[in-house]
Amino acid sequence: MKLNVQLVGRCYGPFSFTASQDSILMFNRAVDAPDNRAHPAYAACFNQKPFSVALRDPELNLDFSRLLHAGQRFEFFSVIGPGSQIVTDGRIENIYAKGDLEFVVVASESRSPDGVVLLRGLYTGVVK
Repeated sequence: MKLNVQLVGRCYGPFSFTASQDSILMFNRAVDAPDNRAHPAYAACFNQKPFSVALRDPELNLDFSRLLHAGQRFEFFSVIGPGSQIVTDGRIENIYAKGDLEFVVVASESRSPDGVVLLRGLYTGVVK
């Protein structure tokens, strides 16, 4: 099954999220990090939402049984703390093939409700 390259540029969101003290503490304990502020990987709790929604888009033609997580990276502009209100949007940046593998790349941007960019994420999935 081939991924639908016509979806490059398709947008997903906005998705809202509030960082609670409890969720930050639970995440930090799970990754053995200090409790004073959100661990950088906590960003995946909200910033990856466009990626997960894009992968479930029926028009993408994705076979989940063949999907592997190929990578993610974050670019931070602000610290996320308890009470942070976050709005995230994303879009499919690229769909391409290398040999027998297909790749889907989704970029996301998380902002405060007044539009200040908090972080950007880039997520890549590979289909075997």
